[in-house]
Amino acid sequence: MFKVIIMICLVNNPTECILMENTRPPILYETIKGCKARAFEMAYVVEIYAPDWKAISWECKEITKGILV
Repeated sequence: MFKVIIMICLVNNPTECILMENTRPPILYETIKGCKARAFEMAYVVEIYAPDWKAISWECKEITKGILV
């Protein structure tokens, strides 16, 4: 299972950044392909709803069974 994490930064101050996690079901993705698709979707939406912010990186973090998310 994979968890989506993206980093967004302020356009006018690129040292001011926030990590965002997916909160829309499904929270975890079974494949890296599904996780990657959601990461790019989240990045696109950030720029629409928060134009002062820009997604600069993403990660699909593998979650090991038995580890709390």
